[in-house]
Formats: sequence, C-alpha cells, structure tokens
Amino acid sequence: MNELGLNFLDLGDSDKLPIILIHGMALDQTMWTPQIPVLKEHYRVLTYDIRGHGLSEVGDAQYTYKMFADDLKSLMDYLEMDQAVLCGLSMGRAIVLRAYDMYPHRIKAMILSDARSEADSNETKYWRENSIESIKKDGLENFADELVGNIFCQFQFQEASGSGGVNSKHRLIIFIRGISQPLSSSQMMHDKIVNSEFKIIPKAGHMSNLENLEEFNHNLLEFLGKIEF
Repeated sequence: MNELGLNFLDLGDSDKLPIILIHGMALDQTMWTPQIPVLKEHYRVLTYDIRGHGLSEVGDAQYTYKMFADDLKSLMDYLEMDQAVLCGLSMGRAIVLRAYDMYPHRIKAMILSDARSEADSNETKYWRENSIESIKKDGLENFADELVGNIFCQFQFQEASGSGGVNSKHRLIIFIRGISQPLSSSQMMHDKIVNSEFKIIPKAGHMSNLENLEEFNHNLLEFLGKIEF
C-alpha cells in the first residue's frame, strides 16, 4: 500500500494522454478490466479503488464526495499527472463532477457513464444508508448478491445536480447511458451543455461497460480520439 492509502494500477506510456477510470459504489477498479486492453495501447490508463472500496484503506472519517475528489487529486499529484481525462460510472461520475468543481484546470475532458444530473433523491440516500447497515449486519457477500440483480439489466441474463458549473466550451464531455436505464436526466444534462455528446448503449443497463463492452469501448475510443494532447 502506498502512502496515500489507495490501491491503484497505472498502465501504458507515461508520455501519452492519461485517462482515469473511476468505479461505482460497492465495486472496485476491476470493473474496468474490459476497457484496459484497448486503452493502454494508445493512452496512459489509471484505475484505482475508491477509499473504502477494494484494497484501499477504509479510514475513520465520514465519506464525502469532497474527500473522494481530494483523494483523486492527491493521486494525480503523486503520479505527476498535470491533466487527465476523467471517466466515472454511477457514483464515479459524481466524483468526476465534484473534481471538476474543485480543480477544473486539471481535467482535460469528462466521460459520465450511466450518470444522473440531479441530486440524490431521499429514496437514493435511504438506500445507501440501508446498504451500509445491511453490509454490517449480513456481510458484503449477501449485499453483493442483491446488488448484482439490481444493477445488471435483463439483457445480461437473457443473453448470457452537479451539472450547473460544467462548461463544454473548455471541456469535452460525453454522456454514455445503457438503453434500459431512464434516459431523461442524462438527456436533460446533455441538452443544457453545448457541444456535449450523448450516446445510448444498446442491450445494456446500469453497467454498460460490462454488459455491452464492444459498443462502450467503441464510443470511448471515438471520443478520446477527438482530444488534443
């Protein structure tokens, strides 16, 4: 474990454009395994376990998106990354937006996957609090079994508010959404940001990078190819 307390994987040529992949809640950096082979050929790829996830330290402080964004900046400083493309899925997208709010000059572009623009509802906050209690009471394995059933859409089994300060004049932005997920919030966020892109991944739900990795990777590479470095 490094001095930051974060478990990370840094791959590819350090002279190439860096892209940082940020996972969702109750997951870890291995969720990006299908993207790494196609990315590391042309880019510097960084994945890491968010604090309290995977092999990263848990700590005693209350988790906030500011803390997660601070961790991300510390990791960029530690690896001497002046700028990077940030790609976040679900909770990861909230970390990306918080990072943009705190240090926009460090962010080359943003990829917001299966994201929502509005603040968490009371139902979502209640679910997160109950999730923590469920893990404490019944263990992570039981919670994970239930979570998998919720976040993967039926295709997988059948076949095998933070946006107000975003200005695409200075940052390229793409929204990627699984077709089985409600599209209204992502579409609304896209409509408010001039020159942003919006892509729908067919046969995918909340975990579009895993459920239809070919289509996800295609859109990812196409977007990254437009970024000057």
